[in-house]
Amino acid sequence: MPTQANFSGAKIALLCDGQLLTYLRDDKPGIPWPGMWDLPGGGRENDETPLQTAARETMEEFSLTLDEAWVVSARVYPGQGMNGLDTWFLVAQVPAGTFEQIVFGDEGQRWEVISVRAFLEMDGAVVHLQQRLREFLHSAPGALKQSSNGSLVQAIRARVQVSGTVDQDLPSRGPFNERIDFDE
Repeated sequence: MPTQANFSGAKIALLCDGQLLTYLRDDKPGIPWPGMWDLPGGGRENDETPLQTAARETMEEFSLTLDEAWVVSARVYPGQGMNGLDTWFLVAQVPAGTFEQIVFGDEGQRWEVISVRAFLEMDGAVVHLQQRLREFLHSAPGALKQSSNGSLVQAIRARVQVSGTVDQDLPSRGPFNERIDFDE
């Protein structure tokens, strides 16, 4: 997993069989994106790596332990965090049964496992996270389909290089809905 000296936080999309773990943020003044649907993750503490940040936040928010081998994508977004620091967006393909192990923490109103399509199309979700998930899906055509040998992780890894650099041929903005290949 790449590291970076200065970044403000990391979010992670946890996927399992075309489903995505989401949660409804608290609706309190003074917090970012109050009352919106969000993905696990949050602010960096001390000298954490992006994966350590995402893993700690996922443990705090959902009592899930992430395995580094599940991470199929890591992308930095330069200058888009607090105080102009970078942020990271990771994607992990978790094993079946992972979401059944959730014990919801004390941040947020509730959690829900929904289809990737539903998250991308919903109003009330954190828009830049919807966009980042679209970019991942655009960069990994067929990422939500089972491969012929049944290994979704292998299918995704064959299409996505875990990298600490921005994929320059992907636009940072713009609709990709028509390019996403859903298998629902």
